[in-house]
Formats: sequence, structure tokens, C-alpha cells
Amino acid sequence: MIHDDPIDTQRESEGDTAGARSVERSSDDLVFKITDRRSWDQAVGDGTLAASPDDARDGFVHLSAAHQLATTAAKYYVGRTDLVLVAFRAGDLSDHLLWDVSRGGDLFPHYYALLPVERALWAEPLPLDATGRPRTTEVIAVAVTAGDHRTLGHSAAPPSTDPIIDGTS
Repeated sequence: MIHDDPIDTQRESEGDTAGARSVERSSDDLVFKITDRRSWDQAVGDGTLAASPDDARDGFVHLSAAHQLATTAAKYYVGRTDLVLVAFRAGDLSDHLLWDVSRGGDLFPHYYALLPVERALWAEPLPLDATGRPRTTEVIAVAVTAGDHRTLGHSAAPPSTDPIIDGTS
């Protein structure tokens, strides 16, 4: 179960080397959460994103790095029309963010606490392509091109008027 307090992540000291972590990640790297619109709207009101059933089962919030996102979306979210893609700067989550070995031996970002909405850079609807796969690459390209104009929780940005971010739609 994910708690407000950090989850004990000292697997290595307990002999679990399968979950080895890398510390060679830039704090400017973006990490992403795919969630459904209802959960995101609730999170905006609550201040934290509630754990999905998979997150609750595994004891951490599943995130993806940019190079992992399309595969994650295709594996778990094909045909889902209610999705939102939320971006975070890894450095803004460093208090509980660890990179664990997962699918294919790749290091995946996992957040070992409730995910704070105020640290989101942006949240965008995640449309599907003609085959029903989420169009992650296009959403990231548009959001990055637009800059952090819709940044949530960072004082350098103007207040959001985007209903996806502020939960008013």
C-alpha cells in the first residue's frame, strides 16, 4: 500500500539485488504517469493522485521515462479513451523517486509515496491513433514545443486555465 510516508526502499540491505537502482539520472529528465480522467480530476481536488490498483498492489506509483512511454501505453492502455498524460521533472520527485529494474531489464521510475499533483509540469488528454494506441509521442511533442506554459505548481508559470489541469471540466 502507498502511504503519505515514504515506503521502506532498502531492498539491497535485505538481500534483494534484482531491484538495483541507478543514480545516474538527470534531475531534468521528464517522467510520466498515464491515468484516467476521473482519477486526475479527483487528484487535482485532493492534491495527490490516488494509487491505481496496480500501484497499490506493487507499493509504488508506476511512472515511465520518455523512451518507455509508447511501449507502456501500448501494453496497458490500448482502446482507453479517457486517458490523461501527466509530466513531472524527475528532480521534483527526488524525495521518493527510485529507478528500479523492470520490463526487459530497463530501469523504470517508481515513486514510493503518494504522487503530489502540485509537482506536475503539465497534464494533457491522451488521444488514440487509428489502431487504438495512445498517441504519446505527439502529446509530448506538442507539450514540449509549447514550453511549460501550463506548468502546475511552479511559480514561474502563469496560472492554468486548462480544464485538464485545473479539474474544472
